[in-house]
Amino acid sequence: GRLNGGGPSVELVEAPGIRREIESIADHIQMQLARDPTLQPEHIGILVPTMHRYRSHFEYVFRSRNKIPFNLTDFSARETSRLGEALRAMLRFDQPLDRRTVFQLLSNRAVRTRWNIQEEDFRRILEVCDQLNLFRGIEDSAFPVHGWEHGLRRLRLGSIMAVQEPFLGYLPADAALTDADLLALFGQFLDTLEGYRRRLRSGEEPFAVIRQMVDALVNMEELRGETAIYMALLESVESGQRAAAISPIDAMAAREWIMDSLNEVAGGIGEYLIQGVTISALQPMRPIPFRRLYIAGLKEGDFPGFPVMHPEDLRADFRLPGDSSLPDGNRFLFLEALASCSERIVLSYVRWDLSRDDEYQPSSAILDLGEFIDLKQRTSVPVHWISNRYLDPGEKEYNDFERVIDPVHRKILDQRWGGLVPVAPMEEDRTMPGLSHRRQFFPHQLRRAVEDSLRA
Repeated sequence: GRLNGGGPSVELVEAPGIRREIESIADHIQMQLARDPTLQPEHIGILVPTMHRYRSHFEYVFRSRNKIPFNLTDFSARETSRLGEALRAMLRFDQPLDRRTVFQLLSNRAVRTRWNIQEEDFRRILEVCDQLNLFRGIEDSAFPVHGWEHGLRRLRLGSIMAVQEPFLGYLPADAALTDADLLALFGQFLDTLEGYRRRLRSGEEPFAVIRQMVDALVNMEELRGETAIYMALLESVESGQRAAAISPIDAMAAREWIMDSLNEVAGGIGEYLIQGVTISALQPMRPIPFRRLYIAGLKEGDFPGFPVMHPEDLRADFRLPGDSSLPDGNRFLFLEALASCSERIVLSYVRWDLSRDDEYQPSSAILDLGEFIDLKQRTSVPVHWISNRYLDPGEKEYNDFERVIDPVHRKILDQRWGGLVPVAPMEEDRTMPGLSHRRQFFPHQLRRAVEDSLRA
């Protein structure tokens, strides 16, 4: 249908999941750019009411395709920045120092470079811990043999003893697993991390300890793009120290103080509005006029939301003209977004949740819109990009959401259905070792080869 008769066209799309919803939007955008030479990525906008649920899917799809420039805004630095990720792991001092915490930190490049641990060293450490079944600190485990201290002692003995015989209750590890320099560095990292965790639990002034912990474990030179986040952290530490001078603050409260300060720092990828397709949350001041607009995440329950009544809200007893609620505000933003587009609007929502075998209906806002324009015709996105629905429909006019534009996917489809142009075998990449040259495979590669051979 069309808004106001000759206004922008409106199309409704239903998808079998968030990932497929975003993949179909990316394919559709690429197709529109190929068809219209006057259309630029900056003329296209994507709005979602629940950015926290969609952000990771946007990053995965648009970065993996690497065909469409984009900018992504309106998410918290606490959940997305590398500094915020490191802080969340470091401040987990009230929980055991388990493998998840240790390797979440070491998987962060800013932490690895601070300790001169290369990526292959990280994989080597992980492999050794798998071989020795190391999971957590000795004081946190009922089985000391699975503790960090026990495992490191076994490795040290294995590096100096020629015979694998028990010594003082420790069985030396296989000499093939030992790397004296790397293991010494890993042991120093564990000792430093546990030392700061112990200081936080001991009741020492927490803000100073947190500042020292960040400086000792994180290389800020690797986080030059997160200067604003680091400055917000320093300001939060200073304000916390001033507050602690008036009234004591324990480590748990200090942790919440620090993490809440990062919530107020907006994260982002690219420059808003000027660097490719704009992807942002559906909120005030976002519906800048676009030629093509996509509004995703319009499933029942997600949009327009539910009224949130606070116990101190005076409007709880009776309402007056002009009082608004969260659903009312979101409906207005939806109307504002519709009015801002000049050519084409695509509304999409998740129709099926295949993992839970649930089926959903579109938002009430879409149903209300359907009373004014024709939205009876809905386009359903196939469950998988290799679906037979992507086969050439012959004389039938193509539906944009029933085509695949991604070149890798298109090539595989042509091979499967015997396209007009035979596809030659892909030449082996001389810059990377082929399968015949590989001597070692990691478990996740073998698992992917069995479970999803197309992506292996």
